[in-house]
Amino acid sequence: MTKTEDKNSSMPFIEQLKKDFENSQALKERYFFQEILNHGQSFLPSNYPKRSGSLMLKELSSHFRKKFLKDQIKDLFHSYDSYKNYLNNKRNKTYLLFIEYASKYVLSSESVISSIRKIADDEISIIYLSDFHKENGQFPDQIKIDCIGSLFKAEYSSFSKKYFAFQTEYLKKINNFSNSSKHSFVQNCFDFVSHNLNKDKPSICCRSFKYNNFKQKEEIEVWDIEDMLKAHDSFCKCTEEIKQRSDFKI
Repeated sequence: MTKTEDKNSSMPFIEQLKKDFENSQALKERYFFQEILNHGQSFLPSNYPKRSGSLMLKELSSHFRKKFLKDQIKDLFHSYDSYKNYLNNKRNKTYLLFIEYASKYVLSSESVISSIRKIADDEISIIYLSDFHKENGQFPDQIKIDCIGSLFKAEYSSFSKKYFAFQTEYLKKINNFSNSSKHSFVQNCFDFVSHNLNKDKPSICCRSFKYNNFKQKEEIEVWDIEDMLKAHDSFCKCTEEIKQRSDFKI
């Protein structure tokens, strides 16, 4: 790595971000596992699909997904560094190389969004199950609120306000970025998307037309990764606090 590359590198920022991300977890890992055992020992009902496991296993899955997210974040910063160094390099510039660096940057950011969306959906499902059990003394036959999309349906507004009133903006934003990544036909135009990214620090771009109808207004939104991760961390703390309440122990 040259001195110029080292100067432009965001690796010190990555390590600090990773450290902050790890330290911000509400519980130390050993205590966390003990709390999972206390919280979710009961197996799900027999009418649930075979090998559904228990809430304990679901909590563990969510925990390890959060740990895997840290590696995805590190990959995102590496791809950002490569993309930024390419833009700052005055030599050996070709459109093919530009597309290669830009696509890695965009795709790594989309993988982070995908994991964060899955974490949010899982936490919403777990809290719905726990809430239903608390109110009815049993598990539901159907998990009616199983993702961000169902959370904000009008019929479930009371549940949404009860548990996620302060996370509404974050969850709706994650939903928009995730849906754009999955469904938007124009989201894969890497050259356009990458030009709309923040060049000074890692960010993600959401580009879409509603229902892929090009007569609709084009929607473009950019979100700094640092701001997104802070909001994600706040959401995780919120859900952990909910699940640690004494009336949520199953």
